[in-house]
Amino acid sequence: MMIELRNKKLIIDDKFKHFEFNQFEVFIEDKIVPGITAEEFDNECRISIELNKELGFEQLLERLGECEIENLVFYKKKLIPFVIDDINQYYDWEKLFFPMQSIYIKSQDAIYTIGFEFCLPDEDSFGWIFKYTPRYVLEQLSLLNHNKVNIIIEEPEDDFYIRFKIELKNEFTNRLSHSYTELMTSIHEIEQIIYQTIEGFNWKDDYCLNEPKFTKEVIIPLLKRMNYKNIKYNHGKEEYGRDVIFSEKNKFHEEMFYGIQVKAGDVNGSVNSQVDMLIGQLDDAFNMPITLLGNEEKRYLSVFIIAISGCFKKNAKEKILEKIPKWNKQNVFFWDKDKIEELIREYWKGN
Repeated sequence: MMIELRNKKLIIDDKFKHFEFNQFEVFIEDKIVPGITAEEFDNECRISIELNKELGFEQLLERLGECEIENLVFYKKKLIPFVIDDINQYYDWEKLFFPMQSIYIKSQDAIYTIGFEFCLPDEDSFGWIFKYTPRYVLEQLSLLNHNKVNIIIEEPEDDFYIRFKIELKNEFTNRLSHSYTELMTSIHEIEQIIYQTIEGFNWKDDYCLNEPKFTKEVIIPLLKRMNYKNIKYNHGKEEYGRDVIFSEKNKFHEEMFYGIQVKAGDVNGSVNSQVDMLIGQLDDAFNMPITLLGNEEKRYLSVFIIAISGCFKKNAKEKILEKIPKWNKQNVFFWDKDKIEELIREYWKGN
């Protein structure tokens, strides 16, 4: 599936002193997309396509599916550089307000990426009522590093608007829908980091019910603040008891791998099925090899952690340790809410 441009024609706009540009009609699967045109300006080296409410970004995703971004826009059966914008696609931050946003996909000089552009108002404009000024938020954003996205702060043209972009790094930009998911997940992570940096950590009641939320907002950010490397959210069919995998190098300069099984709520030692399930996940975690991107060498866990957002009740830890091989007992650790909050107090602030 691709976007094809046809019926090129020259447009002359006298309002701009004989300003000329080429305009194209947009087709998807040999069907014209009404209301959407592509434009090529003399001073640009790429095609500009602006989406609208009839064909917004999410509708475009549905129509194009898992297409490759590098094979997205054609004219006369040749790939051409492009930028696709949608000013109607909105990312709703929980506490911060960005009155103008746009999502974009772009190709230029054989580099492909997808990103969101946000506009921060001046603190005296648009009724900014939040505790922290836009400039302070921007300062905190400029200090962040993320493994999958670049945060690009633009110098303001005046004192009124401050713009920044969150853009998926080129090496993670491939299939359209997958890249979109990676971008949105990364923005959510940045959103949580910003709140936690500005306000400190606040434990949410949802963490005792929502395992993915607990993992993404507590466990993974905590591991990053503890300076572990290769942190991977591994939740899925082939997790083998390891919701999160991460690593560090020991003093022998050898890489050691850790795995965490994350559970929301309490673990009760009187519930045999719950204990047996954790033991089965523990066995799988140690016995199944870890696959690393671009590396066929088999690696195995050195340490396994059971992290829960509640507490271990009625000798749950003791029952688990009783049923695992002796050589593994010292390589299994238990994090409950109290332990996690202790680690948060030590590592969260100032990192």
